[in-house]
Amino acid sequence: MGYGMLGWLPDNKTIFFQSEESGYSHLYMLDVTTGQKRALTSGKFEIYSPTLSYDKKTWYFLANETDAGIRELYKMPVQGGPMTKLTSMGGGIEY
Repeated sequence: MGYGMLGWLPDNKTIFFQSEESGYSHLYMLDVTTGQKRALTSGKFEIYSPTLSYDKKTWYFLANETDAGIRELYKMPVQGGPMTKLTSMGGGIEY
């Protein structure tokens, strides 16, 4: 999943997508029954390659939260919430 990614959450009424609406690339969800859109990530950084875990409970993604040139691996609950930094390598991370 790269830029322009789009998919359904397990409830079959919510889509997730990546957008630069705020000026930074972030992850959003949209309830198609109510039209309510919500940002799952926000801030003056970007996320890359968001991926849902096999059990559909956790997001994994790269983010340049600490420095524009440094991407680290993070995880976050599927409905949003605190981002947990999983790596601190100070460089380009791939997963």
